[in-house]
Amino acid sequence: MDNLDMDDFDAVMATNLRGTVLSLKYAAKAMIPAKQGVIICTASVAGMFGGMTTASYAISKAAIIAAVHCASAELSQHGIRVNTISPFSVATPLTLKSFRQVLIHNNSSPKNSATEG
Repeated sequence: MDNLDMDDFDAVMATNLRGTVLSLKYAAKAMIPAKQGVIICTASVAGMFGGMTTASYAISKAAIIAAVHCASAELSQHGIRVNTISPFSVATPLTLKSFRQVLIHNNSSPKNSATEG
């Protein structure tokens, strides 16, 4: 966390979290009058476990899970269901870059002699 780039963090949050929250907001506006609907948002397993990808990405996906919980609680009274799916990994350029960063970091860490066999 000490080397977290806040410009990158802001950009990831603007895309992932703000985009999802805006989608929830405007989908709700359209669905409330109909008193029914289903909203499905995409989070990630990275939002439930740290260390799998960049901190910015994981934090944004955890925040999406929280936003879906809030929206679900609020919109259920209008007959609207809100859920999230959390895939493990999709091979996108960002995912591959993140995996490379994790692998490089793990390979440069000191070896733990207790785990070497």
